[in-house]
Amino acid sequence: MFELPTQLEIGGKLHAIRNNGDFRMVLDCFRELNSVELDDTGRVLSSLTIFYAEITDPVDVFEIFGNHYTEAAQKMMWFFNCGQETFGNRTNYILVDWEKDQQLIAGAVNAVAQKEIRTLDYLHWWTFMGYYSEIHDSAWNAIVSVRYKIKAGKKLEKEELKFKNENPEYFIWDSKSVHEKEDEELIVEIWNNNSKKEV
Repeated sequence: MFELPTQLEIGGKLHAIRNNGDFRMVLDCFRELNSVELDDTGRVLSSLTIFYAEITDPVDVFEIFGNHYTEAAQKMMWFFNCGQETFGNRTNYILVDWEKDQQLIAGAVNAVAQKEIRTLDYLHWWTFMGYYSEIHDSAWNAIVSVRYKIKAGKKLEKEELKFKNENPEYFIWDSKSVHEKEDEELIVEIWNNNSKKEV
């Protein structure tokens, strides 16, 4: 329960996670999973190549995992979700753009961690997400709350509307769900097989 995994069992064999699961590696995976330049299979293969230490090229994925390819992807998603078997109640749209929002996220996480996380040689993804989950009274929390209301069609409070109008750059983000993207059937299948809930 209190261990930070640095390897995962796939098809009965242990496979090391690149960089021992450092948060920057995971964010690189997210970038590939959201790439508009790749199709659904390409996005998954590219993220697996980044995630598993022994893979140096996407073509190696099938050679190393064979029939356990989907399991390898599901275990990767499980790791992203910090070991939770389900993703809980999620919206049908994305509220966070990990790449475009990185400065805001880092600032909020730094406040919780009481250190500059970007200067650390290593920070496990689960530790990073532990800090992230403790973000409460912050500009980032306010931004996500307003984004949620915008996508849910809820009325903004006077102060929220003022904040939105004064900071329009925070409210232009890729809010599409993977379910809205025509060419992401494989990613949807992997997420659904892992979580059994909508992302």
